[in-house]
Amino acid sequence: MYFSKLFCFKFRNGLALIFLALFLCQSAWCEKNYGIEIEAFSGIKNGMAKEFQIPKIKEEYKTISELDWHFSVPYIGVSVKYNYKNFIVGGSGDFSMSALLPSLQKYNQNFMEDFDWMNLMSTGENYRTHYSWNKNKAEYFSTDSCFVGYKWDLDKGVSVAAYGEYLFETFSFCAFDGFKQYGAVDGSAHGYNCYLPWSADLEKKSLEGTMVTLDSKAHFLGIGSQIVISPEKNNFLSKCTFSLGESFLVALYALEKDSHLKRKPPKIIGFDSAGAVCLETNGKIDFALNNTNLFTVGGDFIYRFKRTGPYFEKGMTENDSEWTSFKNLCLGAFSIFYYTFSLGYTCNL
Repeated sequence: MYFSKLFCFKFRNGLALIFLALFLCQSAWCEKNYGIEIEAFSGIKNGMAKEFQIPKIKEEYKTISELDWHFSVPYIGVSVKYNYKNFIVGGSGDFSMSALLPSLQKYNQNFMEDFDWMNLMSTGENYRTHYSWNKNKAEYFSTDSCFVGYKWDLDKGVSVAAYGEYLFETFSFCAFDGFKQYGAVDGSAHGYNCYLPWSADLEKKSLEGTMVTLDSKAHFLGIGSQIVISPEKNNFLSKCTFSLGESFLVALYALEKDSHLKRKPPKIIGFDSAGAVCLETNGKIDFALNNTNLFTVGGDFIYRFKRTGPYFEKGMTENDSEWTSFKNLCLGAFSIFYYTFSLGYTCNL
């Protein structure tokens, strides 16, 4: 049901972008300096998200748990860009292919690793005591953006642009099955168990079912720039256009929810990472098939820097509607990076 709703939402927004662009195009029909580009593209996102639980231990915050979510997500999307004289406005949206074809869900799988340093709470010793490995399934991964900017045409087929950008990013991961390796209990101290160190030789105890889920939503606002080079020589390169862009974004809102389904009792952990800084680098090569149709090859690298912020918890029963804040007792942190590779088709109207 979710996938069908997501697809309908994306499809409607994609149509809205296209019809808006066509309307703008028609309104400027008598003008000479306008243009519209519509691109359909498909690719894959590969990367890793990292979560950290950082309790306050003897007046010092120390990382006691880290979850590394590795992911690979095939996706499809559409973008529209409208140029009027030197002004540029546009938008794009993409979503995981499995939202369109659930049978492709198996290609969204990678793995998640969980590392713990439990003795920090008891003896204060900083060595790893727990490790677990699970399969990671990306339930969905979606990004939407829009921008407005201004372009300067330079000599010899070179132009530069500056723009303001809004970006919305949301995804959901599910860790299931796998194994765990926990150091054996070796006494207690300060009300917490002490554990022997973890090692790769420890017995792997099987885990079955859904263990942990991660849900994230973030809204970003920022600025960016782009340079476009169109070789003018009459050779193969003259059919190509090369572009390189860079964006600097800040999260106005960012919340990650980590649901631990096998804990007794089950609970949800929340990380507030608003204010996180995100850098995006993108590049694209357009190869002209004729005057209006282009084949495109593109790639992006997105890095959201580690952001430490408030940590919350709540139960998972119907009566657990309120979050419990652990202000001055524990912090949470989150970071993510991923890179994309895509192929597409562009039509100039």
